Amino acid sequence: MLALLIAAVWLPTVTATAQLTPQALIGDSVEDVDDAKYSGVAAAIQDFRTGKVESARQALQKVCNENKELAPADVLLTKMLLATGNRAAVSRALDQAILANPADPEAYVMYGDLLFQQSQFAPARLMFMEADKSHRAYKANERRKVALAPRIAAGLAALAEAHQDWATAEVHLKTWQSLDPKNANASRRLAVVLYRSGQTDEALIEFGNLAKLDENAGSPSANLGLLYARDGEHEQAKEMMEAALAKGTQDLQTRLAVARWAMDAGLLEMAKESAKAAVSLDADSLAAKLLVGLAARHENDLTAAEKTFTAAHLAAPSNFAASNNLALVLAAQGDEQKRQKALSLASVNARAHSDTRTVFGREAAVTYGWILYQQGKTQLAAQAIQNVPVPIPTKESAYYAAKIFGDAGRPDVVVRLLRPILQDEKHFLHRSDAEELLKEATQQILDAQSGIRVPPR
Repeated sequence: MLALLIAAVWLPTVTATAQLTPQALIGDSVEDVDDAKYSGVAAAIQDFRTGKVESARQALQKVCNENKELAPADVLLTKMLLATGNRAAVSRALDQAILANPADPEAYVMYGDLLFQQSQFAPARLMFMEADKSHRAYKANERRKVALAPRIAAGLAALAEAHQDWATAEVHLKTWQSLDPKNANASRRLAVVLYRSGQTDEALIEFGNLAKLDENAGSPSANLGLLYARDGEHEQAKEMMEAALAKGTQDLQTRLAVARWAMDAGLLEMAKESAKAAVSLDADSLAAKLLVGLAARHENDLTAAEKTFTAAHLAAPSNFAASNNLALVLAAQGDEQKRQKALSLASVNARAHSDTRTVFGREAAVTYGWILYQQGKTQLAAQAIQNVPVPIPTKESAYYAAKIFGDAGRPDVVVRLLRPILQDEKHFLHRSDAEELLKEATQQILDAQSGIRVPPR
């Protein structure tokens, strides 16, 4: 839920060495980054790119000593180090930045961001509190002070959200909004916080403000409906979705949101209608095509599903959802040629996404194992998924993995996979089969504990 409530803490720093430019490093401090007096910044970037980190630091130190309006040299160096993805180096650089310039707020902000991303909320809070304190006293550069203020408010809000302190989060988010009125992320998070604190009418109004800032935000009613749905408030969710359709039948994002919600709610006809309407609104929308295909899969209309997913795969060959669903649809049919094509597609995905620590990696491995299992290659299927960590990203794939582990004599893994995905009422393919499989695996465990011999499969 935390990931849902909180978009990533605002971390407007360099993410790749290709983005290392004077504008990225000092644009928040000065208006004209090309001024000759800041030329040392470009020289430092060049040194850094060639591995001369200490030389880069010295160049930054020189230009920062001569231009006090800039951030400290160690802060600028840290921004460059962030491009390398080396968290240990970034932490050391931030330590140095704080020791060398304890009155400067930016290193505290950056450290707070880093610690928050590592779920170290208590030390992150201390960093943001220190950032707030030093920011209030900072007078060296008004432009830079203004640029830092929304980052501090966003960080303090995220920490309050993490602790479900909705009242405090609301205060900080409104501060962020006042500092950056056009920031859609602030509006989106505030709407969620208002809902969480029981202010549903105010949340609906804020989702309306979000729609004005982001044309792809979708219907305010649909967004509120999704929050109700996540909390299991099905009647309120349905009411909001119907209200959204009454006002926004020609809005693509609203149609997509309603289709996804209806699919989860098991309202297949409603899902189909909105998915097809989404395609009619934008024939090139990959999301709409995928939803149409999923609706066909749920109806077991494999011919229609194959046609839709084939078109989606041809339009976006690198899209995992398109190729993965196409493989599953092909494998479910009796045609041997289609089943071999399914295995080929799944194999390619498994190789392309070989890291099972990732969502796509786990999904790809399970799909490959499931297709092998469907073709009677049960031992190879078990091998394909034996190192896939739990939990499995989607309910459907969790069922496939459970089925394979169940036939391999691992009822304990079946229970671990299926119990969490059946705790809510969301509809998914094979839900009834998953419920039966969970009962069977649970009984096997109970029988084993009571000494009853369970015959092998």
